[in-house]
Amino acid sequence: MSDLARSALQARIAKLPNLPPIPPPSTKAPWAEEGDEEDEEEDEVDGLGDLPSSASASSKTTPSAAATGRRAPPSQRTADRLAAYSPISASAHFAQALSVSVPASGLDHRVYYSPPVPASSSATTDSSTVIACHHGAGYTGLSFACLAKEITTVTKGELGILSLDARSHGRTKPIQGDPALQPEIEDNAGTTSSSADRSAPPSISDATGDTTPSKLGASPIDLSIERLTEDFVQLIKKVYPDPAEAPSLILLGHSMGGTVLVRACPILQDAKYRVSGVIVLDVVE
Repeated sequence: MSDLARSALQARIAKLPNLPPIPPPSTKAPWAEEGDEEDEEEDEVDGLGDLPSSASASSKTTPSAAATGRRAPPSQRTADRLAAYSPISASAHFAQALSVSVPASGLDHRVYYSPPVPASSSATTDSSTVIACHHGAGYTGLSFACLAKEITTVTKGELGILSLDARSHGRTKPIQGDPALQPEIEDNAGTTSSSADRSAPPSISDATGDTTPSKLGASPIDLSIERLTEDFVQLIKKVYPDPAEAPSLILLGHSMGGTVLVRACPILQDAKYRVSGVIVLDVVE
């Protein structure tokens, strides 16, 4: 660069305004907000703090120690984890938790039920409506617990809701002492037999009310669509024996339960039950 160009550049730089002085590190930056220092102090308080000494590590952690941010011992953490994942009561979501014995299916069905509240004193049972729910595979009737609570709240109890535990799910169990439900045992010769005489299969009422020998079998682990459909129909007939006095039914099924209720709908209609609608959620075929 020539001397002339250097002189011209220096003259131009000299005309530029001076930059403000850089504050020392201890000085607060002009763009900082008033609450920044308080936030930093809170972060320090929220930290884990000092590790416990060897003398206090063996002692039981108290609530005051947990409040200071110190880590709870493994036993306490395990207890807290079990409490967090333990089942909660259904009493806050359903009015009743019943065990309904259905001999035609050979099951003691667990049923969660919030009966409909009549809109007036002159209203009858057959003028009310109940949502009958069937859960999906691997679930239970409590899948609909939060829905049941919301429906009861929104409708002020005028819309009832019934939810069941299906065969081999939840708290539904085989009827105690029913020989037709004893498990099959294979002997050393490869012959399959049972602990009770299975020559006379259990009888199940069909949609017309006739009693015929069941061709479906009554094993507690028989989860065929025909068996689950028959279980649901028989439960409805047990809970509401007289179709003329039964409430109007809205069938609600999730996944596997949707398939069950789609098949159960015409059977219930043939038996003179009033089905107002069928709802399926993520249905499977």
